[in-house]
Amino acid sequence: NINLETGKLDILKAGAPPTLIRREGKIERINCSSLPVGILNDVSFEKNSVTMKKGDILLMFSDGALGGGTQWLEQELLCFVGDDVQMLAERIVRESKNHRMDGRDDDVTVIAAMVA
Repeated sequence: NINLETGKLDILKAGAPPTLIRREGKIERINCSSLPVGILNDVSFEKNSVTMKKGDILLMFSDGALGGGTQWLEQELLCFVGDDVQMLAERIVRESKNHRMDGRDDDVTVIAAMVA
């Protein structure tokens, strides 16, 4: 949830890959230590809040994009130029297949958003 007035981003995560934010040429990782929902009966969501600023880019992705780890994703985000974050998300979906190291095929979902 992003409050467009204040820039406050609330993220609820449960067993998900890290969320990446590119801010001023650096990557901030929002990790989750809780288990995935459905594993146990009483799993709760972990809440994190961040204040987004103009030019920040948010990148969220499913575990299917992580077959090759997060380093390449962070590099893609750092090197991204422009404001077409849809293009960034589509590129990561395509490239995730090339970075898979585990020999599995998995679905890949990517969401990218930029604060304008």
